Amino acid sequence: MLRIHWIASFCAVGIVVNSVPAIAQVSGQIEPVQIELAQTESEQAEPEDKPKRSYIGIGGNIGLSGDETSIGDGGFTIVTRTRIIDYLSVRGSIIFGGETTSATALTGEVPLKNGSGDIVAIPFLGGGISIADSDVNPLISTGVDVPLGEDFTVTNRVNVSFGDDETDVGLLVVVGYNFTLF
Repeated sequence: MLRIHWIASFCAVGIVVNSVPAIAQVSGQIEPVQIELAQTESEQAEPEDKPKRSYIGIGGNIGLSGDETSIGDGGFTIVTRTRIIDYLSVRGSIIFGGETTSATALTGEVPLKNGSGDIVAIPFLGGGISIADSDVNPLISTGVDVPLGEDFTVTNRVNVSFGDDETDVGLLVVVGYNFTLF
């Protein structure tokens, strides 16, 4: 049975090979065909620079309640925003006050655009931790970034740190310098 199948396959190949010259005679001459693939508009367009969506900035923290950490006391602050992907960033702050406090949160965000497609504000909300004097506490961070052109962003954040004895709340007002990281 296997032998018959092998002979049939061999004969079929022979028929195809022997018929190619006949097809060439009928059509006259076989010429190679060149196929060009069309490019889509996105492939033809010039590559755009990535928007500057990360920043580092300086400003102040206004303590609104609590005094367990500098979040509630207030003081000078350095903040960062590191964009991970669209709609997700890591936001950090170091607040220098009665005692230095570090606050880091993973935030989700929704850019708000005007009629021409420019981003006018980026509200965000997220959670993380605050660290002061080796005490690690849960943190909620919310606020809004407002781009001031390509190079600067103004940010207002409310950090809420849940300590052992009380909850500290602080408002950060910061101007940041934008850069591209990812």
